[in-house]
Amino acid sequence: MTAMLETKSLSVDFSKEKEDGYKRIFSQLFKQSTGATPHQYIIRCRIEKAKQLLLQREFSIAEIATQVGFVDQSHLNRYFKRLMGVTPKTVLQKK
Repeated sequence: MTAMLETKSLSVDFSKEKEDGYKRIFSQLFKQSTGATPHQYIIRCRIEKAKQLLLQREFSIAEIATQVGFVDQSHLNRYFKRLMGVTPKTVLQKK
């Protein structure tokens, strides 16, 4: 048993498990506090910022997508439609 505790791989595995435990606790507390997982919260913030930028009409949808942290316009479109019910293009077309 003592020999097992002295191996480096065991300590690495232990710290990984401990790190995962902290991440899980953080996520649970974050969701209790905000009603969303950290990932959902970040996506919502990005969509809100994208909406503000769309209403300013200074940038293309593709430019806005990268400015707010999405990989590309398609990624923005998918989440925007899911959360806002319309596409970014629809927001641009409205007065």
